Amino acid sequence: MTDDHLRVLVSAKAVIFQDGKVTLAKNSRGEWDLPGGKLKDGESIEAALRRELQEELSVELESHALLSAAMHHFYDDILVLVYGCTVTGIKTAAISTEHSEIRGFLLDELPAGAIPSPYLQPIRSWCKRAQT
Repeated sequence: MTDDHLRVLVSAKAVIFQDGKVTLAKNSRGEWDLPGGKLKDGESIEAALRRELQEELSVELESHALLSAAMHHFYDDILVLVYGCTVTGIKTAAISTEHSEIRGFLLDELPAGAIPSPYLQPIRSWCKRAQT
């Protein structure tokens, strides 16, 4: 018997709240999504967050705090870890091939229905912490 039956897809997502705005990226499904993505084999969560934020936003991660961890059923069953992140600064966001647009949203402008609902609570939680 192998350990393959114990494997689960894991995705690390980042809530970035800077200058009063939450950074979201529009994915191929037309949804606004948190930046981040799946861990590669043998990759740590922190390494995945660093890599994904560099690839998608051209930013460096300073710190992070786990906000939520839950199984989601998007295109596959996947464990999604949502982290509140602080970065050195968003320079010019580089749109990756995974996204058609990157944009900062004020909290009261979050696109209802166009962002996966499981992300709303972690976004609000991190933004509240960041504002204090």
